[in-house]
Amino acid sequence: MLRPAAPRRSQAPVTAENVHEVMPSPEAAALARKTLEQAGFQVGPLVANSFSIAGSMRLFKEVLHAPLESDRRTRAVKAKRSDGSASVELPVRGLPPEVAKVIETITFTPPPDFGPTNY
Repeated sequence: MLRPAAPRRSQAPVTAENVHEVMPSPEAAALARKTLEQAGFQVGPLVANSFSIAGSMRLFKEVLHAPLESDRRTRAVKAKRSDGSASVELPVRGLPPEVAKVIETITFTPPPDFGPTNY
């Protein structure tokens, strides 16, 4: 998720009417996408204020300096925090500062809480 180009005027939930308030600048979006693509990630199209990235666990670890762990049962990947807990949010400290400042957060999509891995 990319940071908005300008500070939001309200804390109201994002809707179709106010989505423009959370949109990144075209330059920030292009910089983030280009940097991650050059690092080796498969980068999806920009949709509102975010885009998807895909890559191997090794690539995520190397580029983002993220301590990751995988749950064999659910196949969920999570970042390990310094206190030992797990998070779906990844650090951006491995990115160049000019890129890290335009990124709000990088997250893994958690697996659904239904289906064959939920028992």
